[in-house]
Amino acid sequence: MLHTPVRTYRESGMPEIVRLWLPPHLLPPLEEIGGQWEELHLRVGRCCSVTVGGENRRVEVTLLREEMDALLLKLCRGSLYAHRQSINQGYLSLEGGIRVGVCGRACPEEEGEGLLAVRDVDALCIRFPRPLRTVGGELIPRLRAGFPSGALIYAPPGVGKTTLLRALAQHFAGGESPMRVCLVDSRCELNDGGFLPDACLSLLSGYPKGQGIEIAARSMNAQLILCDEIGNEREAEAVMAAANCGVPILATAHAATLQQLLSRPGFAALHTAGVFASYVGIRRRTGKTDYTYDIRPWKDVTV
Repeated sequence: MLHTPVRTYRESGMPEIVRLWLPPHLLPPLEEIGGQWEELHLRVGRCCSVTVGGENRRVEVTLLREEMDALLLKLCRGSLYAHRQSINQGYLSLEGGIRVGVCGRACPEEEGEGLLAVRDVDALCIRFPRPLRTVGGELIPRLRAGFPSGALIYAPPGVGKTTLLRALAQHFAGGESPMRVCLVDSRCELNDGGFLPDACLSLLSGYPKGQGIEIAARSMNAQLILCDEIGNEREAEAVMAAANCGVPILATAHAATLQQLLSRPGFAALHTAGVFASYVGIRRRTGKTDYTYDIRPWKDVTV
């Protein structure tokens, strides 16, 4: 994991960490953007933008190639090679749950679908996690009623699945009757340092999702497993194996609709097996501070 000061993203307006990253002459236009920053998009030769409350605000800031190269090296703490694997997968993870999407010119492997390297990085998407909030409380009774089956939370990217999953982890791992909760955090983005010290929570950071789920179920004796952004069939198989051990899983996935989600083979197989007691679609309410939920019980859904 990359190391940066923790929780700077909780400030209103430009996060202090941005001042440490960018050259001083680029800062004045960014300082004019108020509100709670959600994302900062930096681009070579094109305007930058800040997302606040779901709205994209253009900023007259353009990075030169050498400035982008210097910034990427700073984010990698001087060693691009040490973070080559995650960059090839399109991201960097910074301490405090800050995520950085990375794109540029890909150099594919001669065989297979992997990448040898990503060169000439052209754009960065820096996503600042929201503070751990008491969202999702109204979901708790519905989710508990489905145990030992779990639930699958879906929404398009950027709606707040990770924020909700983090809050649910605190709900179930805290309180007067805590559960033994394992949080499988393959991209090191769920642990933002905001979990309360009384949470009965174990973090598996950096593990591949399938392996992390298996360890949580078999080695950590978890009573509840939470996992962000499952997608491929191998991960689906791991979810099914954990469910067969009687451990409920709360997971998230990218999808705009339930029909879109269940059209994928891995999710269709999980549905047929009855792994999830319910499917929870989320969207932000007006004002962008909390969510509305579309909850569909498993028995009411056909593939």
